[in-house]
Amino acid sequence: MTVPVISRKQEDADASKSEMSFFLPQSHQTDPPTPTGENVRISDMESNTIYVRSFGGYMKPEAVEENIQKLKDALDKAGLGEAYHKDFYYTAGYNAPWKFWNRHNEIWFFGK
Repeated sequence: MTVPVISRKQEDADASKSEMSFFLPQSHQTDPPTPTGENVRISDMESNTIYVRSFGGYMKPEAVEENIQKLKDALDKAGLGEAYHKDFYYTAGYNAPWKFWNRHNEIWFFGK
């Protein structure tokens, strides 16, 4: 499996929406396999400024919320409170579920 596995989380008026993405290895990027599922698609992620906070442990909802707030606080303190999109964020997980120690996760805010 490729890493990181990223999930985009977006809040809207109706509900919370989530989208999971997997990176294709370089050897498959010029000619990716054709998706067979109706909810699967190939997409490119454009280059962007991304503000990141890393944290360990499992990506439990309370850990995600805590680290979102810590990243927001750090960006506010640095005068960057208006420099990123607040209507969505990404989580990035780098470890298999059965890895217990030294786990690496991230919260990503995309710059405007």
